[in-house]
Amino acid sequence: MARIYGERLLDAGYHVDRARTGRDALGLCAAAQYDVLLLDLTLPDMSGIEILHHLRDDVPQTAPPAIVLTNSIDARTWDDALAAGATHVLLKSTSSPDVVVETVADLLI
Repeated sequence: MARIYGERLLDAGYHVDRARTGRDALGLCAAAQYDVLLLDLTLPDMSGIEILHHLRDDVPQTAPPAIVLTNSIDARTWDDALAAGATHVLLKSTSSPDVVVETVADLLI
């Protein structure tokens, strides 16, 4: 799914960096300033929520808006993501790549 969303964002003219793990994502965020983050809730080493906590704790004033993608329909999971700082939570099964691009565009207005 990450590849599909990434390709669609590239096609829409956005620059995309990809991380396969939470540690990689945190490393990328430490090395560059991003306008928007697209985070999967489930990564091999940590969740997107944990990444948000790290970013908000380390540099809260510069943490970019974040979209969290999940397969979970559990309301508590969504609430936890929003409480951690996600601006949007999208359900993977119903969020096409075009919906993701539209959400990114809305955040950059």
